[in-house]
Amino acid sequence: MPEQIFKLALTPGEPSGIGPDLCIQIAQQGHQQQLIAIADPHMLAERAAQLALPLEIRQYDARQPAQSTPPGCLWVETVPCKAPVVAGQLNAANAQYVLDTLTRATTGCMNGEFSAIVTAPVHKGIINDAGIPFSGHTEFLEALTGSDKVVMMLATEDYGLPWPLPTCHYWKYRARLLNRYFIRLSGFCIRIYSNALAYNSHVFWLPA
Repeated sequence: MPEQIFKLALTPGEPSGIGPDLCIQIAQQGHQQQLIAIADPHMLAERAAQLALPLEIRQYDARQPAQSTPPGCLWVETVPCKAPVVAGQLNAANAQYVLDTLTRATTGCMNGEFSAIVTAPVHKGIINDAGIPFSGHTEFLEALTGSDKVVMMLATEDYGLPWPLPTCHYWKYRARLLNRYFIRLSGFCIRIYSNALAYNSHVFWLPA
């Protein structure tokens, strides 16, 4: 029986950052699964030219069954950037673009179109500079999926012991915003950290 092919959504993250480079580099190898970048194809093509790497962009069609990804190829679901992209130069005008790619990928997973999302780094600061409250992938996906609580987990085949992170982006973000009150809030933040540690451990070890 042939191996099953899955559709994997790639979100390149901050368009001026390392994310698009990583998507282009991983596309240089052939993959059994269908790798679908949720991104601006013109941005990817320009970055590939800057990296001097070949990249064939194929327009993704959700109506078609999953198919393998040949070397040097990347399927793309078009989400246009809001402003021109210059590698290494942040632009708050593209903050909504970053969230639009995450929203499209997450919606695809929720309706069964995609089997998983692979996310590249985002820049929380520039998203906040655009006037959009954002503390990280974890909390964004929690809100988008309507989940009561999500936990970020690290896993590796080498050691066989997945482990949830005991920290929470939100409270570090709030402490940064309210740093002038940090001394007064420090005890509160420590208690929150302790509660997060207990809750994450509970979620991770909760029997199925």
